[in-house]
Amino acid sequence: MPDITVRPSSAMASICVYKPSGQLVLSVDGSQKLRVQTLKQLAAPGFPRFRLRLQDAGSCSCLDLDDDAAVAGPADLQLVMVPWKESSQADIVALVDASRHGNVTRLVELLRAPLNPNCHYMTEIYEEIVMVTPLRMALLEGHQEVVSVVSLLLEAQADPNLEFGAVGMETTALCLAAQLGNHFIVEMLLNHNADAAQPGYTDNRFESPIALASRGGHDRTVQVLLAAGACPRGLRLSATGSDRHGQVPAALPEGWAPPTFGWQAESAQGGEGAEAQQILAASAGGAAGEQGIMHAEAQQSPGLRVLAASAGGAAGEQGPSAIGQQGGEGAEAQQSQASSSSSR
Repeated sequence: MPDITVRPSSAMASICVYKPSGQLVLSVDGSQKLRVQTLKQLAAPGFPRFRLRLQDAGSCSCLDLDDDAAVAGPADLQLVMVPWKESSQADIVALVDASRHGNVTRLVELLRAPLNPNCHYMTEIYEEIVMVTPLRMALLEGHQEVVSVVSLLLEAQADPNLEFGAVGMETTALCLAAQLGNHFIVEMLLNHNADAAQPGYTDNRFESPIALASRGGHDRTVQVLLAAGACPRGLRLSATGSDRHGQVPAALPEGWAPPTFGWQAESAQGGEGAEAQQILAASAGGAAGEQGIMHAEAQQSPGLRVLAASAGGAAGEQGPSAIGQQGGEGAEAQQSQASSSSSR
């Protein structure tokens, strides 16, 4: 890292950072060299470093110091906050392409322009109008630099809850990462306030991140979501999307039974919703909680077993009674429930 020599501060061996108005915002011990990036974070915590400029307060050139440069005291620096650049179509495409291809150097350059990480463009894919964002393309490509790219975008304050994809069939970064089973990315998104209950569209319905992870058998991802407080009963599914913004209670009352969703009719005959319905049934508690979970563990993927085990017996003795009435994947769980009830 290059060393920076700037005008000495009035305080012995200290590094002082001022606003253009002259207001002191930071004074630290400068006996040890500090990176410019570190000084930015100390001077404006929570503000994206890509929109911050540190300059030598005693220089007329107003040259920006590089983030990797090292500064030793005594030194006086000026902190300048700059707005997002008004992005052209070419700028947005460049930012998306850098994210898609994992070009970290180019991505940092564009973010320091500074380009807004939430910028996007609309395009037509297979006769669908699709919203394309840098975060979406980084996750879809799944290159070896995906963690670095996502980290940089989040540091630049990319919105983890911004919906993207085909119009009317949007999903989120958390849903996509959960579906792919990338627990590192899931944890990063959650640490940046991603909504663990916000559903995304996949396979003709809306599903919560934890439902997507469990259906894919991604044990670790399910555990990360559970640790973040994701509700295993919050499988907000709907064939029409009418339930996608419904509220999931933080704690379910005793005797709670799952609501009726659009996919339940087909799930009774082993349709696409059968697997998710078994998770919901197992999470309802009571007789179904004990017996249904047992069969979920015996029949379902590892991710479903993690989800079911976390949900059992927490919501009273009244579970869903219509599961498997016409056979299908839920029939065995219902038989176990009936057997348990008669034995009492």
